Amino acid sequence: LFYGDLTGSALYGWSPQRSFGATSGAIVVAQGDVELQWLDTFAFDGEGGLLATSNKLQRYFVGNMDFSGAEGPNFRVLRFHIGAASYLAGPCASA
Repeated sequence: LFYGDLTGSALYGWSPQRSFGATSGAIVVAQGDVELQWLDTFAFDGEGGLLATSNKLQRYFVGNMDFSGAEGPNFRVLRFHIGAASYLAGPCASA
């Protein structure tokens, strides 16, 4: 299970073999105060990567999102190498 930490600007990974809590038992896959703001919309790419978007949505809600570009991009599509596939991929058949 992968999920974004909105207040910590991080991507976490959790496995059922670990204890469960907001961050206890989870591992930090990536953290970045600039690049990983409001991390959401996850998808597996079929090549061991996890795609996600970050979008500074918290700034939009309070009316101070910068659309001039002076503070960098507001929206990003990011790829994290996790070395895993979606559970929907299922086991690979041997040839």
